[in-house]
Amino acid sequence: MTIDELIDNFKGQQQMAQEEKDRLEEEFTNTKLNPYGITTIDFSKRQEQVELLLKLQGAIEGLELAKVECDL
Repeated sequence: MTIDELIDNFKGQQQMAQEEKDRLEEEFTNTKLNPYGITTIDFSKRQEQVELLLKLQGAIEGLELAKVECDL
């Protein structure tokens, strides 16, 4: 696999993670809170997507830097 293919692969994964995060945020927006008590909302899945997005962005930037520095 070439560096360009890896970058494209990570960008695809990043797009899917962003879509999932957007879907979860839309779901949170549509959640009605119980006016008589506290309703808990589980934000852990969203947090996992945010962390995945950050890791993928780092991987993409690292590969792009390696590509530039090594003239690949």
